[in-house]
Amino acid sequence: MGGAVTLFVIERVWAEDAAASALTEAVLAFAKENGFEQLNLEVRSDNARAIRLYEKYGFRKLCTFPDYFKIDGESIDFDLMNLELTPGRRPTRASCGTLTGGRWSPLHTQ
Repeated sequence: MGGAVTLFVIERVWAEDAAASALTEAVLAFAKENGFEQLNLEVRSDNARAIRLYEKYGFRKLCTFPDYFKIDGESIDFDLMNLELTPGRRPTRASCGTLTGGRWSPLHTQ
């Protein structure tokens, strides 16, 4: 079995709150109960608080998408993070792809 959690966003005002941990724990519990083998997430590279939260739960950074998009003219980088949920499973290897024509190519994982 398996599946995908498409998107969940934790607002910055909640990042220090227990709500961020509770939401993360709920997603992890759901994933484990439903046979997910791994979870991937994207987080802004400059969001140290969120990165610490995800690392606390065992996520590891796979790669960075530099200049992935702009907000108010500022280039924003995103990190791809991964958590393996299946004991003994070989860790995912990822390539962020290449920049072609001003856009990043699709992500490839193995």
